[in-house]
Amino acid sequence: IMDIPQLASVELVTLGEIEAAAAAIAESPHVIRTPLIAGYPIKAGVDVRLKIESVQLTGSFKIRGMVNAFRKIPDADRCNGVVTMSAGNAGKSFSTLAQAEGLSAVVVMPDSVPVERKAAMEALGSTVELAPLSRLQQVVDGHATNSARRYIHPYDNVDLIAGHGSVGLEILEDFPEVEVVLVCCGGGGLVSGVASAIKLKGGDGVRVYAVEPAGAPTMAMSLEAGAPQSFDPLTHGTHAHGLAAPYAGPISFEHVKRWVDGVLLVSDAELAEAARRMYGFGFVTETSGCAGVAALLFDKVPNINPGAKVVVVVTGSNISVEELAAEVFATTETASVTPTSKASPAPSTVKTSTDLAHGVATVATVHAVHGDGGACKDCQPPSLSVFEMAAARKQAKADAAAKANTS
Repeated sequence: IMDIPQLASVELVTLGEIEAAAAAIAESPHVIRTPLIAGYPIKAGVDVRLKIESVQLTGSFKIRGMVNAFRKIPDADRCNGVVTMSAGNAGKSFSTLAQAEGLSAVVVMPDSVPVERKAAMEALGSTVELAPLSRLQQVVDGHATNSARRYIHPYDNVDLIAGHGSVGLEILEDFPEVEVVLVCCGGGGLVSGVASAIKLKGGDGVRVYAVEPAGAPTMAMSLEAGAPQSFDPLTHGTHAHGLAAPYAGPISFEHVKRWVDGVLLVSDAELAEAARRMYGFGFVTETSGCAGVAALLFDKVPNINPGAKVVVVVTGSNISVEELAAEVFATTETASVTPTSKASPAPSTVKTSTDLAHGVATVATVHAVHGDGGACKDCQPPSLSVFEMAAARKQAKADAAAKANTS
């Protein structure tokens, strides 16, 4: 388990910082203003708009925050280079900008990542260093201390949060009538920015929900505990690796606690069904980026009445054919979708409910044995992660080749 950084205090992002970031992002050649698309049949009787961040040039929303973080690097620090840790999307955006700005870059990646992801960072000019998950922060800190590289956290950074807030501003500009916004949540950077922007810009009545996988409910556990919590992949697990942050960021946690209306949990089967639905619409999307779609499909959102105006942020197209097959189309668990226009029931409380089997997520949602006497499928020990499956496939191929050579 990674140690959580200890901060003496956290200052929340301001509207001025978000608007300044949005202005810079609007001028960046690396970011596009993504469409807000209506008309896809996701929830009967609900006006659903999809904010398609997966069509960003780097495949995800991460480029927004990175553009803002890179523009804040002091000139005196640029000659020392930059460093981050990432399993994929953040590293791709980080490497894209470092290459464009001529900065020396190091990406520290978990040693379980597929070789294709490592190669993608290297193709963008970054030096990749592999380390066990438990040592990622230690390795990054070493580069920051010994080489004076500027450390850009992959999600827990106020400049990133301000940049991600541009998504929230665009939602309000394009759909001012919006009532509910659903955002996938791993470490919490994206939902922190979106919620902050919407609430600070005057959208007090807009409900913003973070959506996490039930196998990695880091932010939900943190809200329940009242402080950021670490995620232990040996205890829980999910194939939605993009949402399996090692810990809830202390900065993101404070933003979520202040501005987000609740955290919803979805199972891997529900995420896979959401990704299949998006694929049917013509979008190749990581299961991680479909969390909001899954929450809406499977009635996880409280108080969704007929005609409700809902925006779902969809992000993450950096998925290989192998991963798509393993995560989305080869899942052995299915989830049943029953389209309905009925109002969803309201939970008794938000953020700290302990009596919901599947809804607003808390520690109890993940650990409880439910009323039928059987353990919920989402509470079972994790199956192999997609990284482990990819490694197992590669090892199987190598073993087969070795056997063929000796026969």
